[in-house]
Order: sequence, then structure tokens, then C-alpha cells
Amino acid sequence: MPDSNPTTTATDESADATEPPASGTNRAEITVETDPREERVEEPLLEIRNLQLEFETHEGTVHALNGVDLDVYPGEIVGLVGETGCGKSVTARSVLGILDDNANILGGEITYRGTDLLTLSEAERRELRGDQIAMIFQEPMKSLNPAFTIEDQLTTVIERHTDRDSSAARARALELLEDLGLPDPEDVLESYPHELSGGMAQRVLIALALSCEPDLILADEPTTALDVTIQAQILDLLVDLQEKYDTSVLIITHNLGVIDRVTSRVNVMYAGSVVESGPTGRVFETPLHPYTQGLVEAIPMPGRDELSGIDGEVPDLDDPPAGCRYEPRCPVSEEHCKTYDPPMTVVSDPETPERREVRCIHYEPDQPGDPGVVLDE
Repeated sequence: MPDSNPTTTATDESADATEPPASGTNRAEITVETDPREERVEEPLLEIRNLQLEFETHEGTVHALNGVDLDVYPGEIVGLVGETGCGKSVTARSVLGILDDNANILGGEITYRGTDLLTLSEAERRELRGDQIAMIFQEPMKSLNPAFTIEDQLTTVIERHTDRDSSAARARALELLEDLGLPDPEDVLESYPHELSGGMAQRVLIALALSCEPDLILADEPTTALDVTIQAQILDLLVDLQEKYDTSVLIITHNLGVIDRVTSRVNVMYAGSVVESGPTGRVFETPLHPYTQGLVEAIPMPGRDELSGIDGEVPDLDDPPAGCRYEPRCPVSEEHCKTYDPPMTVVSDPETPERREVRCIHYEPDQPGDPGVVLDE
């Protein structure tokens, strides 16, 4: 078996890979190459490698993150999608350093502009928050302070991270609310959070995130609890503002429709690990990991009479499977999967110059039977 740390590469030639290749079938020539990340000239703005994290609780240790790998490049909107409890929000909070006291990072790196954030002091992390890295939190009514007006909350952040005085900070706050299409922004500034609708409050949270023109925004379920029409408006605003301010966005959601609408790349997360990543369109068209296949097959589509479900339940992270965490639910699992946790394997896709990666033994170049990986030309 290959070592669990390096990324391996599989070269594809022909045929269909909507499902993983059957074990023992030699369907394509496989070559192991250097990590394709080195081939992309542009360096990631944010690079997470092998992030491992646990929570100590009264009921035991929760093994929340299991070697998370993720990149965000300058000027892109990339998605992180998965079921509730899979570790999406914990990953984002790890970047900002705002984890609960019972969290323990066991290993890995979170590199931002070449600096490992895990090596910084709390004071140094605080300087980054809001200024260079900002977050749009879930549920705006819980994130905004009910005791202060919107003006107080916006101008405090702006004055803290920029050289603007109170007058300039207020002007900046007003400009942001106008950019976000809020009616009567002067009135909104003077309002308290409870006086705003859910959609207006969500726009205020986006204004807070943009207030200091950060290079990276972590948008954690930014459309939760909003109706479909308002969701669409918020997503369109995010895209427009991302282009205007030339910022990068990591959008975190359980909604595949949100991912399809706004992202250029997607990372699919399951039980604390990213199990597949690649260009959003290609991942939806030809999903590689059995979990991603199950998600895509469950999407209502014209002409699809029946929806498939994923058998079984998400594993208890107090006692996760010893090998691949998807193995108990996987329709193509093998005996090796019970004890072997595979690394991400890079898969060449002739339909896109962008790299695709999948965390599954069936796509490894040197797994027993050497099955190979094959995509349509």
C-alpha cells in the first residue's frame, strides 16, 4: 500500500468512470508523477494540508478532522460541501483560530500567503481576522450583537483594522450597504439587528466581512434560513462583490445547488475528510468517489423518475472506522477498505486542464489488482 501522506497521480485514457473501476480490472495505464500542485504557477492563497483535529467531550474524544487537504487560489470562489457534522465549519474556524476550548489540533498545516497560521500567536491571528481573512457566519440574528446598532458594529470593525476615523468609517459602512442593495442604507445604519429582516441581516453580515477588503472570505452557510428567492439574491451578490473587490471566497454549504450556482471548484467532505475535489462541472458530470456519486444521484433531475439514497448512516466520530470512513456505506468496498485509509489520488481528466483528486483505494496506481482510472475523452 502507498504511504498515507503523499498524493499519487493516475493518468486516464478512455471509457466511463461514473462508477469506480472494478477491483482487479486493468483498464488503463497508470503512471505516478510529481504532485500536480507544483505544476500550477500560481500559488494558493490558502493551503490546508493533513489537518487533524479532535474535541474532548464528556462522552469521549471526537475525531472531527481526519487529514483535511484543501486549496483556495487568488480570485476564485471554491466550495466545501458535505452533510451536517462532517467538519466543514470546524475547518473554517481552524483557519481563523476561533475553535472551542476543548479542540485540539493534532497535526497538519494551514498556510496563508506562505505563513503557517498554526505557528502564530493569538495576537498575530487577531490582526489577520477581519483585515485579511473574514468570515460570514451562519444565522445572522445569532451573529450580530443585539445591543448595538448596525452602524456601531460596522464602524468598530472598520476603525479597528484601517486608518479611517469615525467619519470615514461611517462613510465606508454606508458605501457597503449601498453596494449590497439595501433600501435606505441610512436607516439600516441606525437600526438594531432585530429591526431587520433575515435577508437584510444577511447582507449586513456580508458588509461586515467586506468592510476591510480582505483577501479571503470564509462564507459559512451564507444562505441558511433564507427563502429561495432571497438565497438567489444573496448568492448573486456574493459573486458580484467577489469580482468587484477581487477577493477569494470559500463557500461552505450542504446545498449542492448553491455549489453549482456560484463555484468554479468544489471539495466534497465526508466524516472529517475531503474525499473528492475538482472543477464543479466535471465533479457533477462524472463524480468519482462513491459518496459523491450517491449525492449526485440523489439530486432531482428532469427525466429522473426515482431518486437514489445512500444506505447506512454517517459514522460516529467518537469511534470512526479504522480505515476508510465511508467503507460501512460504500457499495464497492473491499476488505482492504476496512483497515486502510487512502490518501488523495490525482486523476487526469482530458475534459479539463484543472486537476481532480479523489480519496479512494480504487483510484490508486498501485493498489492490489492495479485497476486504473478511466474517463471519457
